[in-house]
Amino acid sequence: MFCPNCREAVARDSKSCSGCGARIAAPIPRTLHWAGLLLLNILTVGIFANIWCFVQANFARKIDEGSRAMLWYALSIGAELCSLVVATVGGTKTGLTAYLAGGAVILYAVGTWSIKQSIDQYYQNTMRIPSRLSGMMTIVLSQIYLQYHFSRIRTWSSDERPTADHCD
Repeated sequence: MFCPNCREAVARDSKSCSGCGARIAAPIPRTLHWAGLLLLNILTVGIFANIWCFVQANFARKIDEGSRAMLWYALSIGAELCSLVVATVGGTKTGLTAYLAGGAVILYAVGTWSIKQSIDQYYQNTMRIPSRLSGMMTIVLSQIYLQYHFSRIRTWSSDERPTADHCD
């Protein structure tokens, strides 16, 4: 990570630059209300969901360089496309279609869980803010649930530093 003011290298968990003293702000997720995301996902029959998952994974990558969410989502979409090709070529009688579709769902869930872990790690360890992301809600509501929390994180950006009160 680099200081936006003087471009000097800054430790990932630093709150200010050691070179110029500028305050280093936490990354802020993209704005999209969770209800808007749900509506777009329905209207595009899930196509928008396949795009927006990479936006969410990109935010996870900003707060956790080791995040593998993009990889899991890419593998999920690849398995989904392979499932469609196999179903088109071989018909629905092949069991491979079901395995590929099931694998796509599992890979997508792993990608979503990876984002949850990145958020938990960053906000609990780096920002010292308790994270209240439910594991069950993350798996069941996935992208919508994460976007709800991204909207909450975005509101924190107007404060100097979020406190535990923001998490209730």
